[in-house]
Amino acid sequence: MSDNNKAGDAVALDANARLHVRAGLAVAFLTLVLDQAIKKAVEAYLPFGQPVEVLPFFSLLYTFNTGIAFSFLNTLNPTTLLIIAGVVMMILMYLWWHARGDGLLVSLGYGMIMGGALGNIIDRALYGHVVDYVFLHAGSYSFAIFNLADAALTVGVGLILLATFFGQSSSRASSRS
Repeated sequence: MSDNNKAGDAVALDANARLHVRAGLAVAFLTLVLDQAIKKAVEAYLPFGQPVEVLPFFSLLYTFNTGIAFSFLNTLNPTTLLIIAGVVMMILMYLWWHARGDGLLVSLGYGMIMGGALGNIIDRALYGHVVDYVFLHAGSYSFAIFNLADAALTVGVGLILLATFFGQSSSRASSRS
C-alpha cells in the first residue's frame, strides 16, 4: 500500500470517526433530554408507589432508587455515590476517546451510556435519589424497577459488546493492513 493510500485512509477514518462521535453525542443529548422529560412527567402525573397497569406484564410505578443500578450500593451516602459516578464518567470519556475510530455502533453505545449516566447523575445530585418507573412483572415474579437512563445504559453496553464481538472496528481493520 502506498503512503498516499495510507494518508487517504487516515483522513477517511478521521472523517468517519468525527461523524460517529457526533452521532454518539447526539444520542447522548437525546437520551438525557428524554430521560429528564419522562421523569418530570412521572413525578407530575403518576401516584407515588401505586402501579398503573399498562399491559399484563408491564406497569408504570413511580418510585425512588437511592442506589446505583437496580439499587446496588443503596447504603452509601449520596456524596459517595456522586463521586463514584463522576469517576465512572471520566473513565467512560477516556474509553470513548480511545474507541472513536471503532465504528458507529460503538459511538452510539457510548452515547447511550453517557446520556443515561448523566440523567441519573442529575437526579442524584439534585434530589439524592433517582426516579424509576418501568416495572416489568409476570404473576408473582417481578423484575427490577428502572427508567429510560437505565435502559440506555444497558442497551449502550450491548451495542459496544455487539460491535466488539461480531463487528470489525476500523482501528482493528487498519492495524491488520
